[in-house]
Amino acid sequence: AIDLEKRRPVFDNIFAGLSGPAVRPIALRMVWQAIGAVNTIVNRDGRLYGYNTDYAGFAWMVKRAGLSPKGRNALVLGSGGASLTGCAVLRDLGAASVTTISRSGPDNYGNLDRHADAQLIVNTTPVGMHPTCDASPLETLEAFPALESVLDIIYNPACTELMLLARSRGLPTENGLSMLVMQAQAAAERFLGHALPDAAAEDILVRNTRYEDPNIDASARKILNISRQMEKE
Repeated sequence: AIDLEKRRPVFDNIFAGLSGPAVRPIALRMVWQAIGAVNTIVNRDGRLYGYNTDYAGFAWMVKRAGLSPKGRNALVLGSGGASLTGCAVLRDLGAASVTTISRSGPDNYGNLDRHADAQLIVNTTPVGMHPTCDASPLETLEAFPALESVLDIIYNPACTELMLLARSRGLPTENGLSMLVMQAQAAAERFLGHALPDAAAEDILVRNTRYEDPNIDASARKILNISRQMEKE
């Protein structure tokens, strides 16, 4: 990994002392330049440093799903902060094209036929999240004959309506629980000042998580508890 701590630029237009490279970068490009947002702020001796741990979370989500965006056409549903992060990761992983679908932009839900070559679809909207589990940002996937896989950053329910549509076509899917847990681990690493093993995040997913629990975000707090225990040891 590249040590971006030695190349920390400052967000002068936000406030003095706040910078934004993400933890565990997987690309040479400064993450804050790709995303333009931070979600974790660490106070070190009175100086504030900012990081985007969602980048690490989404990158691990893609890796854990066994997907390779390299050379593939990606369609990202939504245009908020999570969309910016997803687009940055996909570009850094070598996607041939990354197109954002919004409600009113030039690429929108009314002209999806433009993107029949999409091979990967990522949902970054809250559509389909509990309690409206029967909703989906896309009513059908018939417009995407080249589609190979679907990622949905929603983690409650564990299998969204969009994911069900993909599975009905025999396509692999991944929900956002892995992203949630890894971004929590990345934040814990920033707060503690040292790295944690990825096995800790995997343990949260495999052993300590109840997918049917509506309060699934409690799992993210477990990673911080584990890191605190490791710190004491």
